[in-house]
Parts: sequence; C-alpha cells; structure tokens
Amino acid sequence: MNPFVDLVVESLNLMHPRFGRACGEDSFRLEFYHAFRRLWDKALPVKLGLGHVMLNDAPPGGLGFVRLGEGGAADAPLGAVLFGDAPQVVGYPHVVRVAGAAGAGETGVAFDTERWMVVRVV
Repeated sequence: MNPFVDLVVESLNLMHPRFGRACGEDSFRLEFYHAFRRLWDKALPVKLGLGHVMLNDAPPGGLGFVRLGEGGAADAPLGAVLFGDAPQVVGYPHVVRVAGAAGAGETGVAFDTERWMVVRVV
C-alpha cells in the first residue's frame, strides 16, 4: 500500500458504527471525515510523508484531499476517497473507492459493515 491508502484505511477503522450508520451513506462519509480529523490532529498525514493536507467535498459523493503548498509552492491535489457508487474522478494522483466497484486507476477498499472494519484492499 501507499501512505495515502494507509491513511484512508486507518481512518475507516477508527469510525464508530453508531454514527456511521445513522442516516445512510452521507453519515458514513461524515463519520469518515471525523475519524480522519482525529488522525489529522495527531499529525499522521505529516508523519506518513503526505505533508499538510486539507479536505474538501469537491468530488461528488466523496472527499478530496489537497496537499498544502509550502515554500511558495502551489496547493496540489493529493487524493480522493469515493464512497459507494460515486462517479469516477480525474485529477487526483490517488483515488480510493470504499464499498463499491473500483474503476480503472482506483484502489478498492472492502469495508465489512457487520464487523465494522476494512477487510480487503485491492
């Protein structure tokens, strides 16, 4: 795996089922964001070598990660996390699809909602 996929898997495994299941797919996405923020507060993206990152909701049905530019460099897309059947996106070096069929150039993550954990990364 690469550091971005590691960050996504760690975030998924930190999610709490009560909040992730509350109101369907959007609750899952928001709980993922919450879990990511817990890791962000511990500087995990920086420790993994990803630099300082921020999130946005630019890809429909997902979250976009942007690496903040330093030393005069411009901000740059880092990766996107798509949930379910969200449409494919372009312009991100890393795309991870959670609980859906991964398309070309995407890393697929199988998340078991019974055991509430990542069970496979392909």
